[in-house]
Amino acid sequence: MMAKLILTGICAGLLAMPFITRGQTENPTSPDSINQASADTTAPKKEHEDLPEKYRKSLQQSHLDTVYFFDRETIYVNVMKITYDSILYREPGETDLKSMGKDPVNKIKYNWGRLEILNEEPPKRQKRYDWRKVEFLKNESKASGMQQVKEIIAQTKGSGRGFETPKSLEVKAKTILRKKAANVNAQYVLITNKTINTAFGEIPSATLTGIAYSTQKNQEKKSVD
Repeated sequence: MMAKLILTGICAGLLAMPFITRGQTENPTSPDSINQASADTTAPKKEHEDLPEKYRKSLQQSHLDTVYFFDRETIYVNVMKITYDSILYREPGETDLKSMGKDPVNKIKYNWGRLEILNEEPPKRQKRYDWRKVEFLKNESKASGMQQVKEIIAQTKGSGRGFETPKSLEVKAKTILRKKAANVNAQYVLITNKTINTAFGEIPSATLTGIAYSTQKNQEKKSVD
């Protein structure tokens, strides 16, 4: 009986040895696994990268100045200076100084809370006269009673391939004169000088000089265009 008990104990010990050995060789908390876990949990994160994109974008914009326009989308920039007619600013993350006109800007809200109104109303678009309606005066007497607006010059050149004639060059130059007159809201043009060059070996050209006139008063006189 005693011998049987001893034999049973020896067999049980032999069966338990593999489990003891495995427990000694497999350490679930080995130094390598600890170092790896530390590397994963202690790696530095970029500021606010764990926030949803819309909240992260909103937070970035809160550090910028907000520029509101009358006819385009709002932009977020660093406003550096406001001059008589311009706004100097920098794009986010950029160092180059840029400029924009003040007229289309309604207001600016600075990142510290101040609100500055630049324009109460959008700029009025100047209506220009239809250049197709501009007429040429035959002589200076026809301009009697009209307002002299501006002296204008038109120049055209041919291609040098012989396709242009003096007449076609003059027609093109007159079209330019009419468009320039319309740009200053003038309804009439008096041609004061005409030069057509068709010399052999030279590119043909036409130069017309004229004075733009208007039937409307208080037109501003300007220099040669």
